[in-house]
Amino acid sequence: MESINCAVCNSSNFKILLKSRDYRYHLNKEEFTLVKCRKCGLIYLNPRPSEKEMDRFYPREYYDLQFSLLEKKITQLFLKIGTAKLKKYKKKGLVLDLGCGAGDFLLEMKRFGFETIGIDVSKRACDIAQKKGIKVFNSELKDCHFPDETFDVITLWHVFEHLHNPDQTLKEICRILKKDGILLIEVPNIESFSFKLFKKYCFHLDIPRHLYHWSPKTLEKILLQNKIKIFEKDDFSLGFPLSLFHSFRNFLSDQKFNFLLLPIILVSSPFLFCLTFISRVLPARSEVLRIYARKY
Repeated sequence: MESINCAVCNSSNFKILLKSRDYRYHLNKEEFTLVKCRKCGLIYLNPRPSEKEMDRFYPREYYDLQFSLLEKKITQLFLKIGTAKLKKYKKKGLVLDLGCGAGDFLLEMKRFGFETIGIDVSKRACDIAQKKGIKVFNSELKDCHFPDETFDVITLWHVFEHLHNPDQTLKEICRILKKDGILLIEVPNIESFSFKLFKKYCFHLDIPRHLYHWSPKTLEKILLQNKIKIFEKDDFSLGFPLSLFHSFRNFLSDQKFNFLLLPIILVSSPFLFCLTFISRVLPARSEVLRIYARKY
């Protein structure tokens, strides 16, 4: 475990927000502390596992599809919408997906006529992506040594919150992105309705794998510090369509089950299903932030 300063303003002045644990995989019962910077408002894990320690918090099945049929179909639709919108800004070129996982996004971009490269620190994820015909590097971005201004598009789909050094990564991205290139980042929104409702049980906390929990304000600030300016924000996302169910399940896992919970579960299920989609369009309260940015 290591203690750190704020990644945005380098302040060591923070307040403890909450304590939570790994509700997704239940690898252990260890509690982790989420803090909020008193200066800029960034919310982050502190102390946190070091980079060498992180492997033990990623189970083998992390890159396997574990969703229901409904979630798989909606996620596939979300992928098509995301790639179609990118093509609005770039008709062709070389795409780098940082933290490409199993390579599904890059496979979709190849179908749109783009050249693609993926990077992931997981050997298992790279093996899966390579079997799909994706060129991937099993490495850290800084170790790839790409030439200056190589890429037309760089994407980070739910990766930026996992990075130990987001500021350092943005500096490298700025170096290898073309002057007219597009940077797309999608992260969970710590100011979401879901977090306000479920707090430490919120599905998108995904502790301790998510090291940083970005808001529109803190994400924009760290980008501007690296001479990257947002030109479009898209808060609506069809990804993780049953996230409120998963948050509710996290809550239930800490309760001593009794028959009084049954009517609550039965009544809550359809309500949560509807609320999941309604929350997607609440201003500044959507579960996911997606930004499109350029260097300036």
